[in-house]
Amino acid sequence: ATGEDVYKKLLHVRGIDVSPGHLASLAEDEIQKLQEKQKEIGRGIKRKVPLEDIRDLIKQQHTDTIDGALRQARESLQKARQFVNRSKFVQFPEGEQTYVIETPSYLRHFYPFASHCPPAPHESKHDSYLYVTPGDCDSDKLKEHNYGAIASLVVREGYPGRCLMSS
Repeated sequence: ATGEDVYKKLLHVRGIDVSPGHLASLAEDEIQKLQEKQKEIGRGIKRKVPLEDIRDLIKQQHTDTIDGALRQARESLQKARQFVNRSKFVQFPEGEQTYVIETPSYLRHFYPFASHCPPAPHESKHDSYLYVTPGDCDSDKLKEHNYGAIASLVVREGYPGRCLMSS
């Protein structure tokens, strides 16, 4: 969207001395490697089953309600926090707290799955929120809140992810 010339300048300013085309080819190669790795993992889960069927199998492993998904996210967030704390990966700011709640209705179109809301700049409290967006009762939205997706969400948006980056 920025155009090749502006993108070249951006890369140069960031100290990346490769052309946009070369960067794109590196990305394509990495995508291909990751797709192969994904297939390999899929074969480890269930041999001779298409990857799409394995994805469907994983999506079937979820709670029955949004309250269950919120509870699962809270438990996963607590376990991740304990792991990060035990490993001394990073020091938590004093009083840092992350709350897992449903995404407020006015934000659900912007965050259809989940998001992290950091504390306000210069705020003395380090409270942040991990929003989980419920779906309609008739939708398959809870399939998107399967156990694997929640674990991934917590690591990315929670600990050691964005919760600590914003504190």
